[in-house]
Parts: sequence; structure tokens; C-alpha cells
Amino acid sequence: MIKKGDFVIIFLIAAVWVLSLVPFFAYGKNENVRAVIYLDGEKYAEYALKNFEKPKYITVEKYGRNVVEISKNGVSVTESDCKDKLEIKSGLINKPYQSLICLPNRLVIKIEGGGEAVDAVTY
Repeated sequence: MIKKGDFVIIFLIAAVWVLSLVPFFAYGKNENVRAVIYLDGEKYAEYALKNFEKPKYITVEKYGRNVVEISKNGVSVTESDCKDKLEIKSGLINKPYQSLICLPNRLVIKIEGGGEAVDAVTY
């Protein structure tokens, strides 16, 4: 037989469990997330993702040709003239510390901002 006190304990456990999930769903939805494009190690351009309602295409040409698509959902490389096209196959990035790299064209795109990253937890 379940008593009234048992319902209170079950409710409290469920509430703590739901509240513990909030940080996982809130991560990556920070307003100051931005895409930074580096060309040959130098900062080429920087864009705040929240500013794009429609996708914008940026063509980067110096050591080769890459077309970068930036939207509020993230960043991807849609065209490249390098052989392996790994930066295209990598798809969309939108979380801090993710990157797209095209070595033949000396292009690096990083997602920056969004707070601190945790690499490990030590007990």
C-alpha cells in the first residue's frame, strides 16, 4: 500500500532528476556563440551566429576556393576545390570548440564563445 509520504518522496526524486537535465539542454544555446574563420593562421572574419535569419555564403579564395555557409543553425563548408573534401563531409558545426579544417587551402573555421568547456571531472 502506497502512503501519502511515498508520493512526496517519489515527486521530489522526479523533480531533482528533471532539474539535473536542464544544463544538458541549455548547453550550446548561448547568445554569444560566433564563427571565426582563420586563413593561414590569421583571423580572416568573425560572425555572430544569432545575427543570421537567412543563410549567408562567404567565398574564401587565396590558397584555394572554399564556400562557407553561415546561418543561425551553424556553419558548414558547401564547396571546396581540394581533393579530399573532408571539411564538406564533416557537415554542420554549431557548438563551442568544434572546428572545420581544410589543410590544402589553409582554412580553419572554429566555433567560439558560449562559456567554459569541461574536459574532465576529477574526484
